[in-house]
Amino acid sequence: MGVARYTATYDQAVSASARAADLSGGVRGIAPVRGAEYRDEAFKRVYCMSFHPAGNLLAAAGHGGQAGVFGLSADLSNEDGAASIMSWRPHNSWIGEIQWLSGQEGHRTQLITASNDKTMVLWDCTTSAAAGRTRVPKKLLGAPHHFHTGGIFSMHEAGGDVVSAGKDGSVVHSRFIEGGWGLMQDFENLHGGAVIKCVRFRDAARGEVFASGGNDRSLRVTDARAQKGQGVVRVWEDASDAAVNFVQWSPSDQNMLLSAGFDRAISLWDLRATSNEPLHRLQGHHRVPGAGKVKGMHRAAFLAQGRYVITTGEKTDLISIYDVATGRAVSRGESDEGGTAVAVLEDQASCVLAVSGARSAIQLYSPLPA
Repeated sequence: MGVARYTATYDQAVSASARAADLSGGVRGIAPVRGAEYRDEAFKRVYCMSFHPAGNLLAAAGHGGQAGVFGLSADLSNEDGAASIMSWRPHNSWIGEIQWLSGQEGHRTQLITASNDKTMVLWDCTTSAAAGRTRVPKKLLGAPHHFHTGGIFSMHEAGGDVVSAGKDGSVVHSRFIEGGWGLMQDFENLHGGAVIKCVRFRDAARGEVFASGGNDRSLRVTDARAQKGQGVVRVWEDASDAAVNFVQWSPSDQNMLLSAGFDRAISLWDLRATSNEPLHRLQGHHRVPGAGKVKGMHRAAFLAQGRYVITTGEKTDLISIYDVATGRAVSRGESDEGGTAVAVLEDQASCVLAVSGARSAIQLYSPLPA
């Protein structure tokens, strides 16, 4: 079966996000949600996004240390593309990660940012102050400065535990404790001192096992509960032809994860496999000519409870969807402006995804049932 080609531009927009039950038979593509475009004029480039667990807020951050929070209505629609309800510059350099704290319900709105300025900060968006025409959240807590001596590329929180990694070659496991932010363990030689670009806990609710990757081209799975030097569970030494920039665990299979880097493929890995080769290599989403290299950092995501992977591509406006079971491309949709990062929000009722565009706009999309 060939790869389906279609148009995912605004003239094909739908009025609401997909119902989870409608996706039981599969996903054939995506369509923009009508009116669900979000902009913050202070943004030059969005590197990372995070949906609040309640689905009513979307946080974004990126170039120049800029961050913003957008309010999402129940039907996700806006009249003219909503501006951010909070916009501020929490860091002095680019922000590699922004995340709402796990397990938040109701009106709890705390989030974490991690930056190339070597710092991580916990913010409270419920308590905010006016700053011109927008608002700025209250700074609750900053991670101790000794956690990292170099810029932070990646950070992930799960159940109050935090892993962070960056230019100093260390993965730091820390934890929110009463009134503070405590160091649990510093995995300083996990990647031989190389720059670490990505780190993710396997379980979104418990900070235990995590995966990491970086400039040494390896992908490593480590148990944070083990004694220092004894926690490595699995190593793939040549996980990428270049740096491993992003890693993501499947939401439905704790043995499955993906990695993406500067090569032309997204790799799927299975912890149960005895081979050191990936289960699948997902290819075709980049349009780099000849022997050219991928220069951008494209953040892929699992979709529809881990049955698919969705990603943007280099030098193209296509958004590609791959079947995890087969490794084959399902479809490639022509969007209005492509993008670099994808974030997905799924629950038992619905599924929606956000794509950060090349011109700093964020567009929400709905999966289309097969």
